[in-house]
Amino acid sequence: MKPSRLTTASSDYTPADVYCGLRDQILRLPAERTAPGNTVGALMETGYERAVATLVVLEDGTTSLYFSNGGGIIGAGQHKPVVAAALAFLQAASRNTALMEPTASYPLPRRGHTRFYVLSTDGSWTGEALEEDLGNNRQPLSPLFHLAHAVIAAVRQHSGPPGKA
Repeated sequence: MKPSRLTTASSDYTPADVYCGLRDQILRLPAERTAPGNTVGALMETGYERAVATLVVLEDGTTSLYFSNGGGIIGAGQHKPVVAAALAFLQAASRNTALMEPTASYPLPRRGHTRFYVLSTDGSWTGEALEEDLGNNRQPLSPLFHLAHAVIAAVRQHSGPPGKA
């Protein structure tokens, strides 16, 4: 199965079908909501050597970590520490759309890059930078990057062993 129009394969990766299906389902959520102006979710995707890691946080508390090679952790939002970190990330993502560009396409990041998506009933926004620059506070989106990593740390601490990465 080829990636759908939402999961745009990059020259760096060929994502697994299960990853494409989960990612596409998330990216379609704003179209399914009716209340205007609501942030539906936020994603942070980082391109690593062998796979893309996608953190998904949704308004209903759903928090998952997917890997483009097919592994992942689904349903981590059942744990209070994960919910608290995820809510902080989602609120910050919603406040930082001015640092991003509106988008209607959803390419995967290149190796060494991190891309954010904010999904709203009013549209979607994206921003991308080198992971190293974000991690070393050299980008305006660095605080969002660190909040997302706090979510990932909480997910790893309160979930079983991760899938393949």
